[in-house]
Amino acid sequence: MTSLAAPEMSTSAHAAEREESRYLWPPLILSIVLLWFVPIGTSLGLDESGNWWVVKDGFKIMLERSRIWPSGTLFNSLVILARSLGGDSDVVMRIPAVLAALGAVYLLYRLGNKLLGPLAAMFSCLVFVTMRSVVDVASTVRPYSLAILLVIGAMLCLVNWLDTGRSRYGVGYVFLASLTLYATFLYAIMFLVHAAYALVRIRARESAVSVRALIAAWLASGVLLLPLVPEILASFASRGNHSYLGVPGVYAAFWSVVPPLLAGIVGATLLLFLFVRQPFRGSAIPSSMGAWLIAMWALLPPGILLVLALFTNLQLFADRYYLENAPGVALAAGMLLSRLEPAAMRRFIAAALAIGAFLLHGLSERFMRGADDYRGAVAVVRQEVADSRTPVIVTTGFIEGSTLSDVLNPAMSEVLFSPVRRYRMPGELVAAPIVMDREAEDYMEHLVTTKLQNQPRFLLVGPYTSEIYGWLEGRCRILGFTARGYKQFGDVRVSLFERSP
Repeated sequence: MTSLAAPEMSTSAHAAEREESRYLWPPLILSIVLLWFVPIGTSLGLDESGNWWVVKDGFKIMLERSRIWPSGTLFNSLVILARSLGGDSDVVMRIPAVLAALGAVYLLYRLGNKLLGPLAAMFSCLVFVTMRSVVDVASTVRPYSLAILLVIGAMLCLVNWLDTGRSRYGVGYVFLASLTLYATFLYAIMFLVHAAYALVRIRARESAVSVRALIAAWLASGVLLLPLVPEILASFASRGNHSYLGVPGVYAAFWSVVPPLLAGIVGATLLLFLFVRQPFRGSAIPSSMGAWLIAMWALLPPGILLVLALFTNLQLFADRYYLENAPGVALAAGMLLSRLEPAAMRRFIAAALAIGAFLLHGLSERFMRGADDYRGAVAVVRQEVADSRTPVIVTTGFIEGSTLSDVLNPAMSEVLFSPVRRYRMPGELVAAPIVMDREAEDYMEHLVTTKLQNQPRFLLVGPYTSEIYGWLEGRCRILGFTARGYKQFGDVRVSLFERSP
C-alpha cells in the first residue's frame, strides 16, 4: 500500500519550496483582510436578510421558520450563538462565516501540503481566497463558508483514513461529511467525489481501508442524516417556488472550473514573458491518486448540476450551489502554478492575482457583499419620509415574491420584506409584487385611488428591474406627480413621487 503524501522530494528541495512559499504570505494575508474583513460591516444583502429573519427570534422560532425558508440549521445555530454573545449587528452575524472561511484556508493548506507540497499548498490557498465565488460567501450571513470548511475537513479525514486505516480518521470522516449536509444539503454531491476517489484507490491497492469499511461509513452517515429527510423532501416539493435559474451555457460550464481572474492573469503573464523574451517553462504533472482526487473534486459538482439542468427541471447551476468544488479548483491551480519556472513568474502571478482580486472583487464593488445596499436605501427613505403616514411602496427582490398572491401570503410576507424590516424602513409600508400582471395592475389601481392620489408624496423602493416603477410613473403623471429617481443602491432603487405645486 502506497501513501498519498506529496511526491517524494529531497530534504533540500522541500526546504527550498517551503522557503519560497513564504513570499506568498503577504498577498494571501492582504487578500483576506481586503476581501473578507473590510466588507464585514456593509449592508446585509438580500439573501442575508432572509437568514436574519430566520434567526432573529431565537433557536425555537428558527426551527419553525427553517421549514418556510431553508437556510442551514447548523449555520443558523452558530449565528444565534454569536448574536447572543455580541448583539444584533451585521458584523456579529457575519463572524461565524468569516471564522469558518479562515478554518477552510487552514485545512486547505494542510491537505495541499500533504498531496502536493508546501509551495503548491500556498498557491492553492491564495487562489481559493481570491476566487469570486469564495469572496462572495466568505463574510456573509450564509452557510456556504461553513459548508466548505466541513467539505475540506471531511476530505482531509478521508485521505488520512485511506492512508493509515486508523479508525479515528474514519470517525472524523463520517462526522464531518454528515455535518456538511446540515450546513447545506446541496453539497451531498461530495459523497460521489468521496466514492469515486476511494474506490479507485482500493482498486489500485493503495488503500488501508476495505470496501466493507467504506460501506459501513456511508451507512453510518446515512443514519446521521435521517433528521434532514423532512427538510430535503419539503425543499424538493417546493423547488419550483425557489427556481429562477436558466439552462447554463458553455461559458458558464467552463468558468465553473476555471476562475476567470486567474485565467486572465496567467494568460497576460505568459504574453508578457514572451514579449520581453524571458524564457519560461512548466514541469510535467506526475500521474498520481492525488491528481485524480483533485480532478474529480473540481469537475464532479458542477458537472452533475449541469447534467441535471440540461435533462431535468432542477435548475441549480449557480456558483454557490457547486461551490464545494472550489477547494478542488484551487488545488488544481496550485499544482499547476507551482510547476511554472522561473520563480519570478510565479511571484509575479501571485502579486497580480492579489491586486486583481482587490480591484475587481473589492474596490470596483465598493466592498459590498451582495448587490443590494438596503441600509443605504433605508437611510435615504428616512430623510424623505415626513411622518409615519407617508406611503412607502416596497417591492421585494426575492423571486418567491414575484406575484401578488405571493406577496400577500401571510406565511411569506415577513421574509419577503425582511431587508426593509432589518433596517426599520419608516413610513406606511405597502407591499407590491415585482411583475405587473392583470391581478397586480388591479391591485395597484386600487392602491392609487384609495391611498396615493391624495398624498403630497410617496416613495417606491425595490429592485431596478421591477415593472411597478414604469406603471406608477405613467399612472401618477396624470395626477400631477413627478417621479424623481435617486441613484441606485446596488440593485435597489429609491424613487420619490412628489406632487407638483
